[in-house]
This record gives sequence, C-alpha cells and structure tokens, in this order.
Amino acid sequence: MVEMIQIIYGRKGCGKSKKLVDLANEEIASAKGDIVFIDDDSRAIYDLRHEIRFVNCCDYGIDNTDKLYGFISGMMAQDYDISSIYIDSIKNVFEKGKGEKVQEFFDNLDRICHQNEIRVLMVLSGNDDQLPEFLKKYII
Repeated sequence: MVEMIQIIYGRKGCGKSKKLVDLANEEIASAKGDIVFIDDDSRAIYDLRHEIRFVNCCDYGIDNTDKLYGFISGMMAQDYDISSIYIDSIKNVFEKGKGEKVQEFFDNLDRICHQNEIRVLMVLSGNDDQLPEFLKKYII
C-alpha cells in the first residue's frame, strides 16, 4: 500500500521547512487538485506560490492533535478538490498530544487520506533516537 502520509524528519535547523515549501511549489506544475499549506505562523506565506492555499492554524485555535485532525478532515469534507496538504511547524501541537494521542492522530489521518486519495507531507523535528516506531514507515 502506498503511504499517503510522508514525513520529512530531522534535527531543528537542517532545512526541512525550506524543502517542504520547495516541494509544494514544485507540485503546482503537475497538481491534479488544490494544494493546502498549514503552518503555525506566517513565515512561509511569501515563499509559497499564490496558487497554494496558506492556512495559519493558530488563527483557528489548533493546539492539539484532536483539533488538528478535525480541522484537516473538515477541509477534506468541504473541498473535494484537495490533492495535497503540506504541514509545517506544528511541533507544539504534537507535544500537547503525547504518546497514544499522536499515534491515534496518524492512524486516523492515514485512514482518511486513503479514503479521499489525499497526500499529506509534513515536517517533524527531532533526533533519530526520538522517532517513535509507528512513524518510521512515513519517513522520506
């Protein structure tokens, strides 16, 4: 089965966010649907092509994994044309949803991504020894 979730993982400051922005901008040329970029600040808004829908999740009170899942699934339900969602800089969301909540988030997200044929690419920071086993299948 093709993984619909892909994670760019590495230590802080190694260029993960820039790579994510570059991937989103590159996808515009071949996108078969809408592209959404979710961030917890507005730094990337000027680096993204105007065709990409930028969302600052802090504007919507997204501060834990349950809210993020609800937000993403709501976007999917509202816009059937979404083909990809890029998620950057939401470490604080995952820090509030420790352990099984984070795994539950990924299990649920994986399920709805497959159901709706939507690819999610995200950035997570950490050292290799901090990566939970259940996330290893998503690392690119």
